[in-house]
Amino acid sequence: MFRVAIIALFFLSFSCATTGRNFDESIFTSKIKKCQTTKAELRDLLGKPRQEGIQGGYTTLQYNYAFVIVGSYTQKSAVIFLDDNNVVVDYALNPVGLVEVNNQCSSPRMQTVPKGA
Repeated sequence: MFRVAIIALFFLSFSCATTGRNFDESIFTSKIKKCQTTKAELRDLLGKPRQEGIQGGYTTLQYNYAFVIVGSYTQKSAVIFLDDNNVVVDYALNPVGLVEVNNQCSSPRMQTVPKGA
């Protein structure tokens, strides 16, 4: 019984879980440029986003990563906002709650068409 407990403890001490794809947060200041970087370039840099959606008329791409090992937890997330030309207008790293977009690009945001129009 003691041997089983030791073996179980050994495996538990080395168990871990990962979700998402790890990304280097410095890429946002070094390679992702607001008003320039395109959706295609984002996919080359970060891979496929975990989720795509729309917020405030902007297309959003969400990237998440979490790594858990006994006694340690790492989490990263990024939300990227694109205009109707699929160009980055803003992003938020490790956001909490609803993110307000600060679009300093000259391009307009995506136009939403009322249903039935």
